[in-house]
Amino acid sequence: MPVIFERRLAMYQQIKKNQTDMINSEPDSLSWEVVQRLDSLKKVQKSFRELGNDSGNTSNVEAIMVAYRSGDLVWDSNSVTFWVHGKLIGGPRKWHMDEFLAFTKEHGSLGVWVEGVDNYKPEPMNLFATLAPSFSGYDMHMFVVSVRNPNTWRTNTWAHTIHIPVLEDSGASQMKIFQSDRLSLEGMSGAPLPFTGTATFGTAAGDIEADSVILHVNLVHNGQTMLPHWIKVRSSVGREDGSTPPMSFRLSGIWLHHMLYCLSAPDNTGNMYVGTDLFEITTTLPPCDLDLANPPYQI
Repeated sequence: MPVIFERRLAMYQQIKKNQTDMINSEPDSLSWEVVQRLDSLKKVQKSFRELGNDSGNTSNVEAIMVAYRSGDLVWDSNSVTFWVHGKLIGGPRKWHMDEFLAFTKEHGSLGVWVEGVDNYKPEPMNLFATLAPSFSGYDMHMFVVSVRNPNTWRTNTWAHTIHIPVLEDSGASQMKIFQSDRLSLEGMSGAPLPFTGTATFGTAAGDIEADSVILHVNLVHNGQTMLPHWIKVRSSVGREDGSTPPMSFRLSGIWLHHMLYCLSAPDNTGNMYVGTDLFEITTTLPPCDLDLANPPYQI
């Protein structure tokens, strides 16, 4: 057997062993989805112990794990449950953003957890490496997002918002900001961001834990917001301690592509064209000059 296949076989055998060990560590009656969710929650627990800053959610994580193991809570991708300081307060029922924001307004943001809003297994985030361009036409896009706290939006002014550059990454399961961004928003608005829980994400460097919060976002161009309505999105926040500088990029997630048309054109510029009206975009795209067209590169 060629060496490359021997290594691949060894990798798959290790993955299988890890899965078997994970299953054997929990009661026999649990589904595979629940076993994976418990494994993610164990990693969240470890992150709380090592880094602190659990937003009052250690008791929630412990209670949720007990509920899964006893069978009182099962995994249902179509419903969520609401927990406050280790007690089940509501659900299971479908997730609605407005209901959640009203819930956090009533109970506060500390010690509040929404179980089921994050996937039972690590979700993908930034699964590629960005390399310096070696060929023309290798393009990545950055854009500026205005962010505010949805808990205080009625009294927000520009002084309560931050503008941050993000990497356009539709492969990330949700937006990503830095811990310093969260602290700035909470400091300026005078209120904590709505917090749904701590989740495990899969990255090229392995699984990481990150807090999930709700943000109000808008696309900024020439100093002005472009969307008529601010968009509520979930965002992950890296769980770095205060002495750790931010790593990598802030990520856009998929929301821009859900809200707007995003097009590219064979005009050799590498531009991405964004707008709300498809006809307007296509009629204003630069003409395609076949004399300037570049053939695909062989990599």
